[in-house]
Amino acid sequence: MKNILECHQGKAQQDLRPNFYDQVYATSEEYQKNYHESYYKNIYFKTLDILVQKRTRNILEVGCGCGTFAEMLASSRYSCQYTGFDFSEVAIARAKNRAQSPHFTFQIDNIYTSSLFKSITYDAVVCHEVLEHILKDMAIFAKIPSGTLFIGSVPSFDSKSHVRYFSSEDQVRYRYGAVCNIEEIFFMDLIYIFYGTIN
Repeated sequence: MKNILECHQGKAQQDLRPNFYDQVYATSEEYQKNYHESYYKNIYFKTLDILVQKRTRNILEVGCGCGTFAEMLASSRYSCQYTGFDFSEVAIARAKNRAQSPHFTFQIDNIYTSSLFKSITYDAVVCHEVLEHILKDMAIFAKIPSGTLFIGSVPSFDSKSHVRYFSSEDQVRYRYGAVCNIEEIFFMDLIYIFYGTIN
C-alpha cells in the first residue's frame, strides 16, 4: 500500500535529454513570453520577496531555462550577483538575450556534473520547476553548502517530462524536509513553492 506522504510517479521514467528541452524552448509559446506575461510570474515575484526578506545578494539559479526569472530579477533592480545555468543550448541563448546585466552570467551546464556548486560564491539557490524532471533530485541538495537558502518549486500536476509530482504540502515536506529546513510552503497556480536553509 502506498504511503500517502510519498509523491506521485510521473509519466517520465527517466531524465529526458537536452534535445527534448531544446525543442520545448524553441517551440512552446510559454517560453517566448516576457516575465510579466509568464504563467510562472507569481512564483517569480514570491521568490523575489523571499530573496529580499532574507537579504541574499549572490544567487545561483539551477535550471534557469530561458531566463524569465532572471529577466524579472534584473528589471526589479534588486542589487545582486546572479549566475544561471541550464543544459539546453536554446534556453541559454535566449536567457543571455533576455536578461542582460553586467552582474548576470549564464552558462550551459549539467545539473549532475556542474562545478558551479563549488566554484562560485552564492548564498541562495533558486530551483524553479526542475526537481520534478530529474530522477536523482536528492543528489542536488548534497552539492549545496549547509546553511544556504534554497527556494524551489514543484508541480501538483503530471506531464510527459515529470518523473514526479505532488498533491499536498505534506508530500513536499516528506520528500525534501530531511535535506532542507523548510520554513514555509505556498501553493499558487497549481505549483508548490517552498524555501528554507540546506541542512
